Amino acid sequence: MRDEICRHSLQLLGGISLASGCGGPKASGDTGSTDTTASDSGQTSTGQTDEGISSITITPTGGSADSTTAGADSTTGDPSCQGTCAAPAPDGWFGPTIYARLADVTSLPACPAEYPNPGPTLLEGFHDPGPAQCDCSCTLMAGAPCSAQVRMYNGGCAGYWANQQPAGETCTNYALVNRGARIYSYNYGNPGSCQKEDTEFVPPVAWDGAIRTCRVPETPLSCNDGAGVCLPAAPEGFESTWCIYKDGDAECPGGDFGNKFVFHTNAMDSRECTSCACGTAGTSCNDGVVQLFDDADCEGMPAQELPLNGSCQVLNALSFAGSFSDGPPCPVTTMPEPMGEVAAVGPFTFCCG
Repeated sequence: MRDEICRHSLQLLGGISLASGCGGPKASGDTGSTDTTASDSGQTSTGQTDEGISSITITPTGGSADSTTAGADSTTGDPSCQGTCAAPAPDGWFGPTIYARLADVTSLPACPAEYPNPGPTLLEGFHDPGPAQCDCSCTLMAGAPCSAQVRMYNGGCAGYWANQQPAGETCTNYALVNRGARIYSYNYGNPGSCQKEDTEFVPPVAWDGAIRTCRVPETPLSCNDGAGVCLPAAPEGFESTWCIYKDGDAECPGGDFGNKFVFHTNAMDSRECTSCACGTAGTSCNDGVVQLFDDADCEGMPAQELPLNGSCQVLNALSFAGSFSDGPPCPVTTMPEPMGEVAAVGPFTFCCG
């Protein structure tokens, strides 16, 4: 009578139902210690092993997993099964399995003897850290300083100039008495080149925690005349529930395993910055001026400040010097922009009791 009740309580396709007090010879259960094929349908699973997520960042948030147990009583009354009797995983699903939630991926517990086969090591609680942060600067390399050239004429500014003097930032003593002149921007030698420096910071991906999964043995203890799988109680450090799982985001098969969780294997991150560009070195030397002084050695305040535009000027001074704000500049002409995105990938569906 007891065996007949147990047989009616196992629904293999509508989820995993649990029956207490069921025992019998051993059933096959899962056939391997890694998630390579589903037990009935040959479906491939692509879960990561422990080595696959060594570089992630975990942000502890606390909280506890669902702690209910699936279905039946915790004991069966059969001395060969000191636990709960459950149906094998349906076609396309792995398990039954237990799992532990961890705040730090480096502290993964070992799978216990009752559940010795490691399943995929997964991640939960993805947080989008936002786009890449981009900046750019341009530096003058081996450039000559800005200067000016004063071309002086005999009389007005007609004809060929008679003399010329540089007007750099160092003072030049030269007597100018009613001399016509034209003043031009000038760079001695090579004006140099601009070297860009891109600055790119990609905020790290953060997760709430890591998931350690452990499956039943390759040949688990059986129950219910060989039709069920014996599930010992989950040890300390693991959630007090049993689950079945599969690769992808799927609907739970229902029954006693209707609590759905979706975990992930990793994050796909294509975030980066576009390139920046610099302008031509020395292009704003024309923005300087030549300062004229009534005294030698550029003493006192300048009597005049003349632009470097080549226009005809009548000069009266005993000394002069160029004034340039920043020297040969290297302007940023194209600022970098963030591009790409980051998203959680490799979903696994867990259906738990």
